[in-house]
Amino acid sequence: MIVTFADGKQLRGDLIKSATLRSDLSPIPLTLEAEIRAGDDGLDKRLAEGQVLNVGGDALRIVKSKRIAGRSSQGQRDMEAYSVTALLDACQGAAYVRQRAIIKENASLAAIYRAAGATIKGVDADFPVPRFYCPVGDTPTFHIARVLQEEGGAVRWKNGKLQFVRLGDLFKQATVLTLPDNTSEDVESG
Repeated sequence: MIVTFADGKQLRGDLIKSATLRSDLSPIPLTLEAEIRAGDDGLDKRLAEGQVLNVGGDALRIVKSKRIAGRSSQGQRDMEAYSVTALLDACQGAAYVRQRAIIKENASLAAIYRAAGATIKGVDADFPVPRFYCPVGDTPTFHIARVLQEEGGAVRWKNGKLQFVRLGDLFKQATVLTLPDNTSEDVESG
């Protein structure tokens, strides 16, 4: 996985202890969870909360960064790391608790995302939502997930765009990969 910072410099591959790029059918469809070794100077600033990382052409904003003390050492240096969680930058505004309520009637899904703080331009296969509300003190993504469930679909991030896909259409797609049945092993024991 190639990770670059906002200034275009690439994170050294030997500093990445683990990195999981999750692409699921949740209201924020792309997240990154990584553990990065503290080795380079300036990583404190580059991996601080609010900074942007680019992974595969997608911008992800760091929402949580914590320095973890290591239990081992290499020479005179302790092996410390950063635990980083980043959300898709275009949708991350919808992940925070609201200070003001959102109430929309007959609004598109894209309009709801924008009202929740996302910076997406639009949604492929958008649909009108009869009534959407997110009270003060709630997180918009919970209510967006409810709307998606009521419509029988999910959103995904594909080719730099947010797309709405009905669940029935997901099963109609052509198969991308088929795992053979011979990958398991039966063991009998007395």
